[in-house]
Amino acid sequence: MNMNRLNNLIASNVLRTVPKRFFSTATPQQPGKLNVALIQELRKRTGSGMTDCKKALDASGNDVEKAIEWLHKQGTLNSGKFTNRVAAEGVVAISIEGNKGVILEMNCETDFVSRADSFRNLAKKIASATLKDPKITLPENKISEISLENVLSISVPVEEGAAKNAGEEITRVMSILKENVKLRRVSGVKVHNGFVGAYVHGSTNDTVGKMGSIVALTGKAHDDRLRELGKKVGGQVVGFDPKHITKEEVPKEQVSNFRGDVQHLYKDLVLEEQEFVVFDSEGKSSVKDVLSKEGLNVVSFAKYVVGEGLEKKKDDFLEEVMKKSNLGK
Repeated sequence: MNMNRLNNLIASNVLRTVPKRFFSTATPQQPGKLNVALIQELRKRTGSGMTDCKKALDASGNDVEKAIEWLHKQGTLNSGKFTNRVAAEGVVAISIEGNKGVILEMNCETDFVSRADSFRNLAKKIASATLKDPKITLPENKISEISLENVLSISVPVEEGAAKNAGEEITRVMSILKENVKLRRVSGVKVHNGFVGAYVHGSTNDTVGKMGSIVALTGKAHDDRLRELGKKVGGQVVGFDPKHITKEEVPKEQVSNFRGDVQHLYKDLVLEEQEFVVFDSEGKSSVKDVLSKEGLNVVSFAKYVVGEGLEKKKDDFLEEVMKKSNLGK
């Protein structure tokens, strides 16, 4: 055999059998390479552990958004196993600014978690963001509920690289606290020629507590003195639980069926007719009298109490033990 042909044949066979990587001048991609910055971002946004974040990024080609989807599908965020649990504890949070006000209830499972700073701060941030976000249209003069879907989509002020919106931040906090966390309801108002008063019971900073109220008042713009008066009207709403603003709003059938002095009924149900005990401890003045002297009128109010209308779950410890021990039927 001609030596040139032999050499060519050998060279050809060698080239066919040598792995391509021996001839590549490019830096090989290292699968599973640790990207610390992306892992930190994903941890902030989801509250997941480092190992889970690394797996998610590996599975999604280092795309953070796809990694979040992967964590959801894998159940690694842990939010899925919490969402069906009863959440009847929580807080009421309020945010007011001049003629605008927002009140919300955010729930969790236990009173212990409701006292956690991360939970309470999130409620405050969502209330404040709802008040200020231009995508939220506040109802005019009459306090009304705001779409939860809209509120959950707004941005909340958190650490750089953290949640993009309120819903995502709730999911992140849920995964950290290991409890069901949910935004139950939000109401707001924007008052023309007036201001919003507010009161939160059991709060050290007037923004978060177990019950609270906002009150829409018309007639004057607020100043410090009137703001304090508005707070006292809110305290009257929380403490004495009126159902109506004026006597005319009480159903005629309820008035006609009342046995006794109808004035007692009005004092129970009508804010204006109640003795303004929060303003005057001796109860010498009605709410209407005090506000009339200031040229103010209440046009709307709302009161929130944590867990009202929700059935709290009562755990049967013995039954749970029997189930886990396969002793129950």
